[in-house]
Amino acid sequence: MRNGNFAVDQKAAASLTNMALAVVTLTTVLLIVIAMDDFGTGYSSLSYLPRFPVKKIKIDRSFIDTLGTSEQTSAIVSSIVGLGQSLHVTITAEGVETAGQAAMLKEWGCDQVQGYYYGKPEMDVTDETDAATQPLNRPLVA
Repeated sequence: MRNGNFAVDQKAAASLTNMALAVVTLTTVLLIVIAMDDFGTGYSSLSYLPRFPVKKIKIDRSFIDTLGTSEQTSAIVSSIVGLGQSLHVTITAEGVETAGQAAMLKEWGCDQVQGYYYGKPEMDVTDETDAATQPLNRPLVA
């Protein structure tokens, strides 16, 4: 967890008990943002979205890899972005590597993008205080 964000992949969400669900729900009171990581892969289920106080959906890079070259993948990604807009959650696309991918995501209204198109990771953070003191020199949002 960093900057109040907490990512839960769908496998972890599937194994949460009712007690853990109550703790996760409490995070909204504490202003912690829960992100559904690797959305659309593995234990993917739309049923998690209304059960958890998810504020961010991160589209897995495996979908972004073929964005623009696969009609099916493009349809899935644009649908996930539309779903996020309808649910009023932030959508982040992981693994953006080309200008074409970034342009498509921006056109569809994707809120945030990450990937080598914007730059490689710049440092190996070994201490949380290092991360807090190192500014990013480029925007990560399309």
